[in-house]
Amino acid sequence: MANIFDDATAGLDVALTQATGEAVTLNRGEKTSAEVAARVSKVSQQVLDGDDLMVDVELWDFLILTENYLIDEVPVEPARGDKIIRAGKTYEVMSSDSGMPPFSYSDPGRILLRVHTKPLGASGT
Repeated sequence: MANIFDDATAGLDVALTQATGEAVTLNRGEKTSAEVAARVSKVSQQVLDGDDLMVDVELWDFLILTENYLIDEVPVEPARGDKIIRAGKTYEVMSSDSGMPPFSYSDPGRILLRVHTKPLGASGT
């Protein structure tokens, strides 16, 4: 059950995303979205590679309002393999090898998605 603080936080998330978000486009296969606002954060992690060595990787999280995650104007949840285009660079929605989903909700009211991605190719960094 939401309380007054949850409601206030959700309102701030909406306002902040609309005011400071960057324009991105969502793609799933041949289907696409109109531009939506997203806040972007870079996350550095250490993961095991195929040789069981720890390597540093940079992942990108896109914070997108749940109501704006639309493919062909239909609301959907982010799925592994979706693409997010930002300033001409492509990022692929991914789930971790540990079985974590490709996104999480950033608030109790599920208003804001945190979509986990990796850049594709050298141009994605």
